[in-house]
Amino acid sequence: MKKKWLVLLAALSASIVISGCGGKAGPKVDLSGMGEIHAVAREEGSGTKNEFDSMTGISDEVTKNHAKSTEEAMKQVASDKNAIAYVAFNAVKIQPKGIKVVSVDTIEPNDETIGSGKYPLTRTYYLCWNGDRTPAEVDFIKYIHTAGQGFVPHYAVPISAPATFLSDKPSGNIKIAGSTSMAELVKDLSGKYMEKNPSVKIDIDVTDSTKGLTAAIRGEADLAMSSRHLKSYEAELLQTEPVARDGIAIIVNAESPVQSLSKDQIQGIFSGKWKMWKDIQ
Repeated sequence: MKKKWLVLLAALSASIVISGCGGKAGPKVDLSGMGEIHAVAREEGSGTKNEFDSMTGISDEVTKNHAKSTEEAMKQVASDKNAIAYVAFNAVKIQPKGIKVVSVDTIEPNDETIGSGKYPLTRTYYLCWNGDRTPAEVDFIKYIHTAGQGFVPHYAVPISAPATFLSDKPSGNIKIAGSTSMAELVKDLSGKYMEKNPSVKIDIDVTDSTKGLTAAIRGEADLAMSSRHLKSYEAELLQTEPVARDGIAIIVNAESPVQSLSKDQIQGIFSGKWKMWKDIQ
């Protein structure tokens, strides 16, 4: 009888509850076949990393593996059953082969939960500038907030309904720098705007949010793309306009049994509290 109880106890220990905060419980998942957790973080300067750390309460990240791009993070997860990473939701909206998106606090990221802010890892995309805007910059941002919102759903979640846009037809050049997460969205919006106003030429330098903001502060870029909230000193020097909303998606390998994680569990994974998948509580 004692042996049977030991076998039962071992089985129960191997099956853990992936739960959300506030008592929200996910399905029981057997992680006994999983190995060491291979957490993939983003590089320093990444707006996605900054927002992820802030929203999950990570102050001492010990992750050794840092991906330099969303694509690199997805590639690593797709090739490693024990890997986990965070990326812009718009990059995995149509789920790429080899990975899957997990729920956070039992809430699945999608246009509805991100648009309403219910998804716990929701963020805002911003365009930022230093000083007065040129007529071309004003006209471009006006386009983004009107007709441009109709194209936002291809990449993120709109902040408002699309509206009619009438260009003032200013001329000039606009240099934009910053976030990789925002890059494809802003490239598309820039192209659509230049079709309506060929007198403006827009160049985009894809770096990261921090480098883009620094470029705008120094006058090396007219507009900065930021996928994170501005730090206090940045907010004192720059003005901002929201462009769209997006979520930070937690991704694991397609063969992983993990379906949902709480913010506390995510914080524990990336801060090094748990080394092995089977130890997560």
